Amino acid sequence: MRGIAKIFNIYRSLCSMVCKWNYDGQNHSWDSKFLQSADLQHLSAGHKFHHLAGEIVKSPGSPLGGLTTLAAKDLGLMPGTAVGTSVIDAYAGALALLGAETDSGIELREKIALICGTSTCHICVAPEMDFVEGVWGPYKDVLFAGMYAHEAGQSATGKLLDDLLYSHPSYNKICDEIKSRELKDVYEHLNTLLGRLSKEKNIPLHELTADLHVCPDFHGNRSPIADPTRRGMICGLTLNHEPTDLALIYLATVQALAYGTRQILAQFSRKFRAILICGGLSLNPIYVEAHADVCRVPVFIPSEPESVLLGASILGACAAALYQNLPEAAAKMGGKSQRIDPREASYSYHDKKFKVFEKLLKDQAEYRDIMKG
Repeated sequence: MRGIAKIFNIYRSLCSMVCKWNYDGQNHSWDSKFLQSADLQHLSAGHKFHHLAGEIVKSPGSPLGGLTTLAAKDLGLMPGTAVGTSVIDAYAGALALLGAETDSGIELREKIALICGTSTCHICVAPEMDFVEGVWGPYKDVLFAGMYAHEAGQSATGKLLDDLLYSHPSYNKICDEIKSRELKDVYEHLNTLLGRLSKEKNIPLHELTADLHVCPDFHGNRSPIADPTRRGMICGLTLNHEPTDLALIYLATVQALAYGTRQILAQFSRKFRAILICGGLSLNPIYVEAHADVCRVPVFIPSEPESVLLGASILGACAAALYQNLPEAAAKMGGKSQRIDPREASYSYHDKKFKVFEKLLKDQAEYRDIMKG
């Protein structure tokens, strides 16, 4: 970007440096011993770290000055518009989500943000340092000053659902039905189909998958197993290739993603009282309800659908000194949210399904041991 490049050549984002470049956010410096252990000691020649962006590292939302006339023209903004230190895109989403209104009495450390898209990031913060198995961090000051952030994730969520849909024999037939009925998309059609199946079988919708179980690690397991070689599994396939078969596979996969989130939450020593979700999957009621029911935690959907863009605005507002700090800016700008409560009637069913989910993970490891033997 012309005219703004000079700013970004001088300053670096603490969030990006810590989370992606292994910068030591605790001591605000590069770790020479770490680089040496990775045989990268040449990057710290003379302890100047010029090859590792040794310029000034700034905290999120810190003012970096104003837009130059040239940059303002390129962006269609006013010259002098405040420029704030950036964060990673998922962290911008988390900034907006964690600032959104939830129930009174829920502390910041009791919230976890799910930024959903092709994959899903699970981000939370707390004032204390905590090392969590299979979860990245703790990263100090990368979001809120004085707070440690953790980042977990699932490497394929929206992409996994899309892939399962596109590869199913009934996909083209479903697309034809959508056109004839003028429905919004495939997922709306599948959700309607599941509702119909639930009524026909006279059982709750979530119980349609009693004989169908999914391990969603088609692209490896990021958290909490942290094994990129893990693979997906589906137990309960039949020779049925009708749209109803795809609907059930889709539902079982959505539930499996919720079981993965439950497994991630279980790694923490603290309890979460609010799950906040943004992204495309937050618009899918089946996905949202599954997370509330499986994790037994209320899910909050912010009224502002573009949480990542809102997070960027919060950074700018803080840089413009409209608020004293990021927590205040996030709380003032996060907006309202819709609450979806877990349904107690689903607990027993999901507990049994979760046991199957964990056994699928254990069995896959055992299969590999057998083949190595």
